[in-house]
Amino acid sequence: MDNTSNLGLRLPAGTDYADVADLNYNFEQLDAAIAAARSAQEYDDGTAYSVGDYCTHDGTLYKCTTPITVAEDWNAAHWAETNIDAEFKSLYAALAGKAAATHTHTPAQIGADPAGSAAAVQANFVAHTVRTDNPHGVTAAQIGAATAVEQQAMAPLLRLQTGLGNEYIWEKYTTHPDGTKAVYNNYLLLQNSNPTTFPIYYADSFTVISDTNGLKFQLVNPSTLGFTTNNVATGDPLKGKYCLVNNYPPLMYFPPEAVFTTPNGAGLQVFVSVCTKYGAPTNKRTVHSYVNSTNPNAYPISDGYLYNSLGKLGNRSWALSGSYMGTGVYGSANPNVLTFPSEPKLFMVQCATYAGDNYFPRGLTINSNYCTNFMLWTPGQKNYSIQSQGSASANNYIDSVQNSLSWYSVNNAQGQMNVLSMVYYYVAIGG
Repeated sequence: MDNTSNLGLRLPAGTDYADVADLNYNFEQLDAAIAAARSAQEYDDGTAYSVGDYCTHDGTLYKCTTPITVAEDWNAAHWAETNIDAEFKSLYAALAGKAAATHTHTPAQIGADPAGSAAAVQANFVAHTVRTDNPHGVTAAQIGAATAVEQQAMAPLLRLQTGLGNEYIWEKYTTHPDGTKAVYNNYLLLQNSNPTTFPIYYADSFTVISDTNGLKFQLVNPSTLGFTTNNVATGDPLKGKYCLVNNYPPLMYFPPEAVFTTPNGAGLQVFVSVCTKYGAPTNKRTVHSYVNSTNPNAYPISDGYLYNSLGKLGNRSWALSGSYMGTGVYGSANPNVLTFPSEPKLFMVQCATYAGDNYFPRGLTINSNYCTNFMLWTPGQKNYSIQSQGSASANNYIDSVQNSLSWYSVNNAQGQMNVLSMVYYYVAIGG
């Protein structure tokens, strides 16, 4: 950093950082110099002067150019004539010599963004605002939103709520072989009038197979035993095994404690003290859940389950009831119009009539006007008849447009079910 020769003002080099303290120092020096010039005293031959000091002589302002360290008479060679304006311009010129063009600070040196960075920052900001990958890792709990698991659980319900009519439903199920079984005590196993040997197939386990006749039990790696009815001891290997007599149903299981006997004589009836008898096997169906989709071909999928299509769920049904008060007008230019969630499948309207202190759903005379009684409409119907007191009105027209129902009568307000100040109640069913 350099300094000016007169006031010692600070002149930062091109590679120096700008410092407010330097600026303040320079302004303080300028202020002091101007103040000194304004308050300069008459030259004193007994005073020492430094370069840059001011004095007046014969009414003129002078600035010291040569140090005066010892007393001397006035010597014009040591002084330069000046004035306040000239001094200020001189100081300004000294500072101007360090104009911005001579500085070589880089944006990084003073903590500023490089040229063009503002546009880059804006571009980065825009790109960041459209990101959907949650770059800050915000969790659902932090913002009070449903978690991913909760959203997955609610998705089918929300879809059903908003698009019930477009959903297809499947029953998700599995099947596995099963059969009824029962435990019998003192069960008649074999019966014959003569001693006979029966082939019995037995094994430690069984399975269920399917053939042209349906499902049946099949022993796994079976052995064969000739059970002789006149020697029940031949049945001992069957204990603790699954068995098929002659390899035909029913499947039986003889526990280890089973005892074979011939209480009516050897070779005749053979009883077993305890056994389990299996009924014919069937496929047991287990429904696990119901699934839905707007895509009619979404299921089945390969996930180990079977799917039974239940078809399209259909549009949501609805039923509405309400009332309106007659306005007294009628005709095609003044139809009655009611709007529903969708086109009704059934529409009924009926007046409330006053008789004494009670309201009745029937036609009565009110101020010489006949109150209409009842009108029924179904889709496709273009005309309607109403019942009043002993008569029916014709020339009545009704039509539906999307979810609105409109009707009018060319005869009168009574025929249009729009008698002035009369209350009418209606019920509509759709879906």
